[in-house]
Amino acid sequence: MRAIIATDFEGHLRKLIWLTENKAGVSAGICEGTPDPHATYHADGRFHCKITSKGHVLKLLSEKKPPLTAITTREQLLGTASFCAEDIMKHLPPFRPDRRVDALLVLGQSVFRDIACASFNIYIVNRNHEAQFVQHAYSSYEAGDFMLVAVNLFKLERFTSHELGVVIYKLRKAS
Repeated sequence: MRAIIATDFEGHLRKLIWLTENKAGVSAGICEGTPDPHATYHADGRFHCKITSKGHVLKLLSEKKPPLTAITTREQLLGTASFCAEDIMKHLPPFRPDRRVDALLVLGQSVFRDIACASFNIYIVNRNHEAQFVQHAYSSYEAGDFMLVAVNLFKLERFTSHELGVVIYKLRKAS
């Protein structure tokens, strides 16, 4: 499974987040080219967050978690935010059709209206926990200062008892 989360900016689709699955596990990252910030959860439970700086790959976080198939509820893979400032958006890679991409989620530019920022929390979700995951997203992010933008579930092909859940939210505009 491969998925892209993109947004339109001045009439052009720009890639924000990528999700992927392979036999080693699942990964998610920010579409930023060279720094390639991403998190990977390996099938055996090895978890790491990496970024490339000055030609070197740096492990920002590395820990041992339960094996991927042993996750009974949800386990966070990545939490990040994207700003919709002109210089940042023009830096993001344009979306081009790619046969390897199974799913494309497009966020309208209106998501960024008033605040210019959207946040993304990406989880590995046990399929038996799907309803609770969605309920948690609504109760956690549709309250107080937050506004829920979207909740999406992406089916995994290799780890069929699990899926990747994406919660997208933004801060409410101050009154």
